This record gives sequence, C-alpha cells and structure tokens, in this order.
Amino acid sequence: MRVLVVGAGIAGLAMARALQLRGIAFDIIETRPELPQGGAGIFLLGNATRALRELGLLDRITPFARRIHEQKIFSQSGRLLNEVSTQEVWGEVGPCLALSRKELVKALFESLESNTVGFDRRLDALEFTDSHAVARFSDGRTLVYDLVVAADGTESALRGFVTKSPPTPLDIMCWRLVTENSKNINAWTAVLGRRRTLLAIPIENSRLYIYGDCSRAIFTDGTVPAMKAMFADFKGPVSATLKDLPDTTSVQSLALKEVPATWSTLPNLVIIGDAAHASSPSMAQGAGMALEDAVVLADTIASQPYSRQIANRFRELRVPRIDWVQKNARSRDSLRNASSLVRNIVIRTMGTRLYKKAYTPLTRPLIGPTDLA
Repeated sequence: MRVLVVGAGIAGLAMARALQLRGIAFDIIETRPELPQGGAGIFLLGNATRALRELGLLDRITPFARRIHEQKIFSQSGRLLNEVSTQEVWGEVGPCLALSRKELVKALFESLESNTVGFDRRLDALEFTDSHAVARFSDGRTLVYDLVVAADGTESALRGFVTKSPPTPLDIMCWRLVTENSKNINAWTAVLGRRRTLLAIPIENSRLYIYGDCSRAIFTDGTVPAMKAMFADFKGPVSATLKDLPDTTSVQSLALKEVPATWSTLPNLVIIGDAAHASSPSMAQGAGMALEDAVVLADTIASQPYSRQIANRFRELRVPRIDWVQKNARSRDSLRNASSLVRNIVIRTMGTRLYKKAYTPLTRPLIGPTDLA
C-alpha cells in the first residue's frame, strides 16, 4: 500500500504522522513553499487532544499550551451568562488546551521523518482507475498510488473529482490575532452581541488569542481599527484588551465558509479535514475533526486489504460525527444570531445543558457505537 497525501496543513500532517506510525508508505506534497502560517491561535477540546495522544504528540505540545479549565460566556454589557467546567465533560477524554496554531503545525511537522514533505510541489494531473491512482507532478515525475488522501483545505482542488459545488459562504467575517494577556484573562471567554462575537483564549507564554466575528452586512475591513470600532460598545476585560491594542497589531481577516460533508465516490480517493467538511468555528472542531479523520483513516487503511474498501469504510465511521458537528455548529450560530433577549435567556438558563448535549457524544470512542442522537 502506498498513499499520496495532498496538503500539509493540520489534516495532511496528521495523516502523514498516522501513516508513519503504522508503517504505511506515503508521500505528502504541499503547493506552498513552506508550512502554512495562518490561524493565529487554536483551541483543542478533549476529543482533539485524545487524537493527538493517539498520534503520540500530546506530550510534545503540552509544554507549549495553556490548559483551559473553564469556558465563560458574557453578554456585551459584561453580565456573566454561563460558566462551564471543561473537566465535567472532557475529564476522562483529554485536556482542553489552547496554543498558537503555529506550534501545533510545527509539532506535527517535526514528528515526521526529515525531508518528508514535498514543498512547492503540485499535481499537474491525477487519473483514477479501479485499482490505483496515477499522479503526474509539476517536477515531471509520474507515480502510481493505491490511495490518494485530499487534505488540501476548504478550497480543495481534489474535491472537484467528487462534486463541482463550491464551499458555501457563511454570514460570518472574522478577525484573528495574538497579543499580550495584559488583563490576565484565565478562561475561554466569549462576549456575545447582536450578530457579533468577541472571544479571548489564553495561550502559552502569557499570550492571548483574540477572535472576533460579525455578519457580512456590517463588516467594514480587516484592520485592527475596524475591529475596535465593531466592538467599541462591549464591556469587560476582552474588549478592554482589544481597545488597548496598537492599531498596527498584526491581524488576519477572512470570510468563513462551510463545506457540506463530502464523501468520495471513488475507490482510491478519500477527502479529509476542511476539504471534506469545513464548518463554522462555533463548535471549535475544525482541528478536532481533522485529527480524528487522520487517526480513523490510518486505522482503516491498516486493516483493509484492498484500497477500494477504504473510502466506504471511512465514510461509515465518520458520517455520524461529522454530521453531528455540522448540525450543532449551525444550531449554535442560529442561537448566537437570535435577539439578544432570547439568546441571553437561553444561555443563562440552559447553557450548561446545551454544552453537554453538544459535546458529550464526541467523548465517545472514535470507533464504536454510531448513534449520536
């Protein structure tokens, strides 16, 4: 068995690591000349860190991460609406950790054998037969693979072999940055306004990951001054930190998109990560689902004698969890966008119950009962 992994983001690097651990031969290519640097910070819930443990990397990232014990939600006026102990849901699964995305990508990359990733390397052509895939690369080489894994992100080119439908734009524009934790915020802290969300998560080395979003209709531009203006009426330490930021602070801005779950109909192609099922960040499961995909797919490859059985088996195992995450992400976005009065009452009276309902199914084993209702 020889596998081609296309894309060296979190999904692709995790896939390569999982294959390496199982002694499965692979090549991994990336069109960019270096590792992707975007994303600022990342929050890993217990199912994501469980997958990292399966990959033998949890101990490697822990020194660079901040353990998150509480998740708090405030109204824009500064009133505490809900507080959840992460230990209650994730305690037996894995720790909830926050760190810079760069450190996670670095840990995945450095776990691979040297010179494993083929940077600045493109596919010029890819042809599938019933038994294999023939890949022609930008360097002129042509190689044959038993399986191709598309891990090339939301704008995946390889997804075109399955569907011509583009990603679905969400009504969400966002800003992301990392700064000093000058207000000593010590929990995952979200502040909710009408069609606006401001989030702060402490990460390593007394740093703070700040994420803000709003609807497309009210977004102006991706600068720090525009972000400050958007949340000028918010109260509390998160907004105070934002107000103190120099206007020249480095910030990333983008329009968020969803990829309705896409499953390969070809026997020698599997699509994973955001290429297969990007969704709103409201469930904080982008990295989690990508890491789980890698673990489950590598186990499937190792246990299936014929490549044509792999895609179907992977789909059987992953459909329930992916559908659950996307369904709940949409539901949480709908609640966020409800009127402030309705949203605040629901979160204040039912917030913990809704949190447990959304996440408890993800505490179950990756391979096992599939009923997530």
